[in-house]
Amino acid sequence: NLGSGKTAVSIDSDSESSHVCAILNDYSLKCWGLGSQGQLGLGNSTSLSSPSATAVDLGTGLTAMDVAVGGYHTCAIVSDGTVKCWGVNVSGELGYGDTTWRGSNAGEMGSNLGAVDIGGDNTAISIDAGSEATCVVRSDAKTLCWGSNNMGALGSSSNTSLKIGDGPNEMGSNLAVTVSTNTVSLSVGAYSACAVSETATLSCWGYNGNTQLGTDSSANPVTTPTTSALDARFSGTLYVQQIAAGSVFACALFSGGTVRCWGIGTDGRRGSGDNNSLGSNAGEMQNIQDINFGAGKYAIAISLDLYGGCALMGDRSVIFWGYNGAGSLGQGDTTSRSTPVAVDVGTGLKVLSIQANGATTCVVLTDHQAKCWGSNAAGRLGIGDTQSRGDNAGEMGDALPFVRQTSGTPWRVRQISPGSGMHTCAIDTKGIAFCWGYNSYGENGQDSNSSTN
Repeated sequence: NLGSGKTAVSIDSDSESSHVCAILNDYSLKCWGLGSQGQLGLGNSTSLSSPSATAVDLGTGLTAMDVAVGGYHTCAIVSDGTVKCWGVNVSGELGYGDTTWRGSNAGEMGSNLGAVDIGGDNTAISIDAGSEATCVVRSDAKTLCWGSNNMGALGSSSNTSLKIGDGPNEMGSNLAVTVSTNTVSLSVGAYSACAVSETATLSCWGYNGNTQLGTDSSANPVTTPTTSALDARFSGTLYVQQIAAGSVFACALFSGGTVRCWGIGTDGRRGSGDNNSLGSNAGEMQNIQDINFGAGKYAIAISLDLYGGCALMGDRSVIFWGYNGAGSLGQGDTTSRSTPVAVDVGTGLKVLSIQANGATTCVVLTDHQAKCWGSNAAGRLGIGDTQSRGDNAGEMGDALPFVRQTSGTPWRVRQISPGSGMHTCAIDTKGIAFCWGYNSYGENGQDSNSSTN
């Protein structure tokens, strides 16, 4: 319940967090879930199983333009282009030059919550947060990060014990630039991050324990932004269109619809026809082969689960590869695949978008109905039971039920996202948010901690 007449226009959570935030159609901000450290921004430490009646107070006349949910903190770009942060501040992740937590007591939000000094007259364009770090792309297209440099997460120093933003004179003009080239896309993980420049150069930094940063090196951590070895191979003839990261591997979608993956290859998660790992030795990245989708097939979007991948093809079909323990590959068995396999979503049905996470895959079809398969723990498939689908013969295709709101009229969905735990959320075509599955921490926003299927 987002409030009368209120719908969600964007939503953010994080695999490290237990709270969720949504920007609504009036650009107000509401958060729910774990709130014991003030991360919900409501001036108390209460956890909520549904959004509060009042929005987060960002200051008089100010609304939210972007929101980033970190491990136990939250940051927002507000309508005047400044950044405000609240929640846990052990490592300076809030960026106020101290370690004071904010948001859990009365009088800490609204006009009393100052703007983070990101340097000069710059405003913030986009923001993302990791476990204990926050990164922002400024109006001059430079990327800057603050908080804990554990595992090189800030990308600006080889000192992994460094904390920036937890003491005076560390922010503003003293804040080191992480990426100086014009950044058009930024993605921050728990302890690593990647940025794509306007020239389509991909650079990454941080934790590289599974060679997922694609640097042709097993060095870990990578403490400064390092250009992916993929760029050296293509010499400007192709560019990175999308980057996706799994738990121990990563994939890139290139112009022309080709996909290449690197990192740990166990269970065929690189889709290369073998279980080999690549990316930890010199020259390996430049020798990565395209995933073979078949003659005339090309990908337009990719999504990675913890241990496998999937691609939305130009003909609106879907293809999968990797680990298949819960039937997440949709093949009617639990056998992993090292080469891509097509999934039958139903006679004549075409896929609009795809999202994989936590051994569950969900698709929005071109008629805006949705289907999910794989693990159905706690009822996360949204089909009225807890039986997994795709792990036995006869469960896919026309036999696979549509995600249903009720047993009546088909439900029209704009966006659907299975979480890394055991719950799923969707926004319908009217802009209303729905969640189901595991709900012990109130992640479904239903004013209870009961799971629903």
